Amino acid sequence: MTTMKNYVSLLSLLLLLFCLMNCKKDDVLKNNPPSDEEPDTTHGDTIVAERRVEIFESINIFLNDLSWNDRAKAQNAIVAQLKKIPEFKKVEYDETSDNIIAQFTDGAIYMMVNNRNTDKDIPIPDYGKLKQTSSSQRTTAYEYPAIPESNNVYIFKGVGNYFKSSYIGTPFYKFLFDFEKQKTGYKATIVDATIKNLKEIKDAGVFYYCSHGGMGRFKDNPNDSIYGSWTTEKVTVDLEKKYRKEIKAGELVYMDAYDRHENGKKVAETHFAITAKFIDKYMSFPKNSLIYLDLCQSFRVKDYWWAFHSKSQGTGTVIGWSDNVGDDDAHKATSFVFDRLLGVNLQGYPVIPHETPKQRSFDFPSVYKDMVKRNLVESTPYSSRPYQVAFLKYQEGPNKDIVLRPSISYMQVYEYFDWLFIYGLFGEDPGAGERSITIDGETTEILEWTPQMIKCKIKSSRKGSAGDVIVKVKGNESRPRILTEWRGELIYKRPSAGSYMEEITLKVHLRRDIAQYRKAAGLTPVKIDASPFTGPARDSKAIYKFGGSAKYVNKDENCTYTYYANWISQQGEIGLYDINKPNQEGVLLISTEKTNGFELSGLNFIAVKSSQNSVYNDWACSSSSGTSDQAYDNMTLENPGKSFLLFNFQFDQDFTIKAGKVEGKGLDRSGIEYTDGNIPEFGVTLEWKAIKPNFPPKPEYAL
Repeated sequence: MTTMKNYVSLLSLLLLLFCLMNCKKDDVLKNNPPSDEEPDTTHGDTIVAERRVEIFESINIFLNDLSWNDRAKAQNAIVAQLKKIPEFKKVEYDETSDNIIAQFTDGAIYMMVNNRNTDKDIPIPDYGKLKQTSSSQRTTAYEYPAIPESNNVYIFKGVGNYFKSSYIGTPFYKFLFDFEKQKTGYKATIVDATIKNLKEIKDAGVFYYCSHGGMGRFKDNPNDSIYGSWTTEKVTVDLEKKYRKEIKAGELVYMDAYDRHENGKKVAETHFAITAKFIDKYMSFPKNSLIYLDLCQSFRVKDYWWAFHSKSQGTGTVIGWSDNVGDDDAHKATSFVFDRLLGVNLQGYPVIPHETPKQRSFDFPSVYKDMVKRNLVESTPYSSRPYQVAFLKYQEGPNKDIVLRPSISYMQVYEYFDWLFIYGLFGEDPGAGERSITIDGETTEILEWTPQMIKCKIKSSRKGSAGDVIVKVKGNESRPRILTEWRGELIYKRPSAGSYMEEITLKVHLRRDIAQYRKAAGLTPVKIDASPFTGPARDSKAIYKFGGSAKYVNKDENCTYTYYANWISQQGEIGLYDINKPNQEGVLLISTEKTNGFELSGLNFIAVKSSQNSVYNDWACSSSSGTSDQAYDNMTLENPGKSFLLFNFQFDQDFTIKAGKVEGKGLDRSGIEYTDGNIPEFGVTLEWKAIKPNFPPKPEYAL
């Protein structure tokens, strides 16, 4: 019994000690919570920061001394060197990407990627001599032209001074966006591709990323490709500790590349590179953003470029390269894209081909087709590997064709309603406060807005009735498109006997978009199809006057008869006939666009006020004489005969309407009785002097 009591006492004592120890441990945990940082230990598979940096330094020393005369031999040497490092559990050369990929024992990924080939030179722009070609139409089958919601442009510079596309290209691209800053509204900023800056991307209407990039995959898991894009942050002990979470989560990988020159020799460095997981977690883009991934193999792994697309709500256009790209080819492509999307028409820089006549801004799919014809979407950077060709590719949102500024193709005037239809690329209606249309500097009322057509009011007279038309969306102005007008006089004369005369001065106002236009980027401009809408403008009018007197003498054997007529003079002014007011006086005239001028038809004078015409006669015979009673008749303007139902205005080479004349005949209208039955005919004429255009097309304007 005593022994049993001793056992119980001993067990109770042990339980008490155990409770005390656990209580103490809980207190310690409460006062000292675990650190978020990974411990710098070498226990298990964990690699301490100092050792990781030491590994990279040794790799870069090896790379800097490596000869690349024999590429295959160099790659085999790198693989062999990495396999000597015990912290790597897998090291492979990925033939599909021509890169080297390795995995540390703690799961972190390391990649050695190809450099852009820099054998071909990139010319340095002489900014003092560069100039824009001063400038300032249904087109291709656009699904839905879209303009970025944000005017912020971020030009991310990721590579070092070994690459001219970086230190020459990035300031040049900013120069293109800044060239017409007061007209485009874009705010361009060059940004270092740091992890912090990339994490903070939220409002980029245009995101350009120039850096190293590459993919890799292991043979035991060929369907799991890993893509990384280089940042400017070199791996150091402090940063290795700082970004431990991102590395463990696969948001960052390690990447080696030759990035800069030092004492005339290219130097390899190990930097952090971002992955699709990084993009998905930290980055976002406004609707309709343009995302240009100027990185080798950026379109090789869908997870990577699709992450950018999805973070723009599926509305952005993502551009990238399918394989390794030459430095000069990348620069040519980027320069061309930004120049054509913005419609800068830069002259004096050989990288950008010049268009004659100048070209307005176009959407990216149209620009891309032009690039294909110019062989600007392919790059074969290594002569030793002609089979390795990189293609510039893109992914856009459903029915979204990105355009960086509004662009007018052509215009048509619906004169009867004072409407102007503007066709082109305008994007979605951004709302009343974010858009405007000016005609000759005068703001006008917008009636309807679609991505490809705008309907607005237009004055029929005074300032704002013709001239430069500009569409503005969120601070971005279109190139001006000219609406030309002609104001001239047509003189109609209808004589009769004596001083009888009907004379009308037609003051005609015609308007038309007469310049040619391009249907797509890089195409030769063509003439606009004739508008289905008729004219002339509603301020056209007629000034008329009619009246006069006549006398006719007829003799026979016994008598002399004298016939008199007197038409009381009438004059006035009438406007264009309005079909909705059929009883109101007016002049009817229909103008229709033709290839080289206008066709005018239907000339008529409707419900013009009449004037009294009195007719009488006297006679003198051998046996008697006398005067008849006066007869009265209400008379008005005679409508022109069939000779004037159709006539044409013809343009000369300067779009001046040539002088012209139409002739016809008409019987005497005086009302005199011609006893012999021979009513005389008189010549009727309609003639006009040359009519010069106001606001004629300008050869320096972009089409």
